[in-house]
Amino acid sequence: MVKIITFRCRYTFLFSLILLTGCPGSGDYLRPDEITTVSTRGDNVCFSVSEPEDYQPVTISIYPRGTQFRERHITFDPPLHIINRQLCIPPSFHHFPDKGQFIVRYVLQSERHKDTPRRMVAGIEIGNDCVFDIPLTDMEVVRPYGELKSSNDRSVQSERSGSCKYPFKSFHGVKKNESD
Repeated sequence: MVKIITFRCRYTFLFSLILLTGCPGSGDYLRPDEITTVSTRGDNVCFSVSEPEDYQPVTISIYPRGTQFRERHITFDPPLHIINRQLCIPPSFHHFPDKGQFIVRYVLQSERHKDTPRRMVAGIEIGNDCVFDIPLTDMEVVRPYGELKSSNDRSVQSERSGSCKYPFKSFHGVKKNESD
């Protein structure tokens, strides 16, 4: 009799625990962000997209590094497209200043793979008429647990030497085709 009561108590406890917490399923795990790299194409700031298939951006957020979450602006259905494995941002969509560090986040959605959106993140630094990739902290990107870093030093700025790989000129609302 005592064994039956003990069994029922354990069974009720386990059933309640599963009922309250939910069963683990395919949608319960957190997918890591994909870290992308920056380049320039003419006046555009571009981000690489590996294996783009038919993925296209559905949201994008560009903000200075250190911006609080509630102060970030998210653009839904941006008028941007992935072409030749690159998502390029023209000055008409977003004006990057002459210098600073920025985080660019965007979500890609596919018609064929609707259940698997891709979250992309890039850290960029603009300075000395050049654009560079910068390392992201664990607070700026979702990483797999095994890749978490023990230090979250945001003050790291890469030492730049040699020639600029990706030149960048900020155009302050002036079209290049306009004559003086």
